[in-house]
Amino acid sequence: MRTALALLSLLALSAAQDCYVGRGSAYRGDVNVTSNGLECQPWSVQAPNGHAFTPTNYPDAGLDGNYCRNPDSDVRPWCYTMDPNVRYGYCDAPQCDCMFNTGEFYKGSKATSISGLTCQRWDSQSPHQHDRTPQNYPENDLRENYCRNPDGEPRTWCYTTDPNVRWEHCDVPKCDNADLGSCGEQAIQPTFSRIVVGSVATPGSWPWQVSLGYGSNGQHVCGATLIAPDWVLSAAHCFAQLSTNPGSFVVKVGKHNKASTDSTEQSMQVAQIIVHPRYQQEGQNTNDIALLKLVGRVQLNDYVMQACITETEAPEGAMCVATGFGNTEGTGGDNYLKQVQLPLLSNTQCRSWLGSVIQSTMVCAGYEGGGSDTCQGDSGGPLTCPRLGKWFVSGVTSFGQGCADPRKPGVYTRVGYYIDWILKYTANN
Repeated sequence: MRTALALLSLLALSAAQDCYVGRGSAYRGDVNVTSNGLECQPWSVQAPNGHAFTPTNYPDAGLDGNYCRNPDSDVRPWCYTMDPNVRYGYCDAPQCDCMFNTGEFYKGSKATSISGLTCQRWDSQSPHQHDRTPQNYPENDLRENYCRNPDGEPRTWCYTTDPNVRWEHCDVPKCDNADLGSCGEQAIQPTFSRIVVGSVATPGSWPWQVSLGYGSNGQHVCGATLIAPDWVLSAAHCFAQLSTNPGSFVVKVGKHNKASTDSTEQSMQVAQIIVHPRYQQEGQNTNDIALLKLVGRVQLNDYVMQACITETEAPEGAMCVATGFGNTEGTGGDNYLKQVQLPLLSNTQCRSWLGSVIQSTMVCAGYEGGGSDTCQGDSGGPLTCPRLGKWFVSGVTSFGQGCADPRKPGVYTRVGYYIDWILKYTANN
């Protein structure tokens, strides 16, 4: 983990220079065009696109001129455009030189190893011959002699120009928890009693909960989590079992009763479904994770907010909360959003109950005696854990053996393991 000093240094760098860390809520640079080259609309005007993100409404968001900013904690800086046919777009504001997770998608310009040795160019075979070439690894941005991580090392690395030192790791700082913005915060606080044997949630207390509707009537089939105004996180098996056609689904946020239309509800069509490329349902249900790109941005308010995501794992025993509109097994609260508090289990403990099906990419939550669990219809929904005064998505509801049975805890996709994969899409679209 970074020290507090390192975190403060990165935040200061973000504020002082034309680069950003985390989601870029503190970015104050002068980029004023979108990634597609469209000129940004000034935040203080309402044409050609009307909006609520004005300097008056968001006085601390740096909404001066027509510069790219991130007033709503989206995945990176953005702006409304001067094109009446394109409402908004993300911006190519440069990221500060830090990495997420293991640095698999690091694209910075660090070019020295941890001991200060100059890195060897990836397209060179001198002084060290190797097969990590740009041709062999076209997706890993092996440019010049920059530190990269094409093969799953714990952090970025490079071959060195010292004939006696073949390779070393690089000292690229992490930026996973910097500048979280307003994600994971609730205007309406939950109340708990001691979804199966949970309790009906207070309306609006889990504002990142998504109901995923399917078919012409938009019937609820799975849960999901809002992680940005136009991105949703869910489970791959929800789409493998139904359809991967975006037009077949509708995302509903701000819901409390799945059987009716709530006054706080917003619906949004799906533009793209991204199922993890190594998802396998047979046997172990591995890599059970998917992303949904929405056709537009939902309006954030007291009933609609995104949860935080991070690679940092919640510890064993942490009391987390699973939410969903799923089967209640006769315990009441049908149709309403339910919540249940569940302790995180170690994978060793979970394997002792469920066997070798439990992998490092999964996390279990539940009680030895059962009684509390997620169930059918909760799939894809969030398991969130509190940290730093915010709620982080630790798991995506994946599978279980029965519902709330003794020594049969729920199994969730471990979100922290997939941060790089998530950011690969959300930060570049």
